[in-house]
Amino acid sequence: MNKRNILLIIITLIISILISISIIYIRKPHLDYLLHPRLMLASIDTPKIILTNMKIKKYYDDSLDITFTFEYYIRGNKDIRTSTVRFIPDGKGNYAPGNGL
Repeated sequence: MNKRNILLIIITLIISILISISIIYIRKPHLDYLLHPRLMLASIDTPKIILTNMKIKKYYDDSLDITFTFEYYIRGNKDIRTSTVRFIPDGKGNYAPGNGL
């Protein structure tokens, strides 16, 4: 190998590393919030349901992932369930209806 080929391989390697880092940086959450509202959603004549956590991740493309954690108390038994909803901006300053993940 001559020096020109080695230089070309090094430049290609550096460019591929920069592209990989930029892709990873764009895909990770920009902001991450964790809320503990402890809201009781139902109590009389229904199972007791409490919203315990809301985790909000905002990405660089302004999409949101919101994960809700609910506690269900059915006949004294505690059941914890989570649900994640993705909200995607519609380009008009609003968000399209959420899609469950």
